[in-house]
Amino acid sequence: MFKKTLDQLGIEKARLREVNTPLYGFTGDSIWPVGTIDFLITFGEDPDQFPTMITYVVVDALSVYYVILGRPFLVATKAGVSLYHNVMKIPTGEKIETIRGDQESARKCYATSVKENFQVGDLDPRISINEKIDG
Repeated sequence: MFKKTLDQLGIEKARLREVNTPLYGFTGDSIWPVGTIDFLITFGEDPDQFPTMITYVVVDALSVYYVILGRPFLVATKAGVSLYHNVMKIPTGEKIETIRGDQESARKCYATSVKENFQVGDLDPRISINEKIDG
């Protein structure tokens, strides 16, 4: 979960539990989380609601997303994901809830994220890291 989401929800930083381990990205970069927080999330509608407690790691980073759901979420909810079909299915009692993604919205979010977080110079191997920092 991103800190901006926590701020928009009006949740105080004092409710976060301390984290002593950095998160590592795909490229080996790391970020120190602000903390962790638990939220009770409910899927489905009566009478087939499925409540589950999810622990979110909160990071102070730029993103066009509010929350990224990872493996702990998928395990806790017993969710099945099909990237090809852009769908997630979650068992809720006697039913299976289907959450469909929107490919056009996903593309827009990705494009916005790339525009906000990267510049062409970031990708140019001829420019040293010192030149990038100094500007």
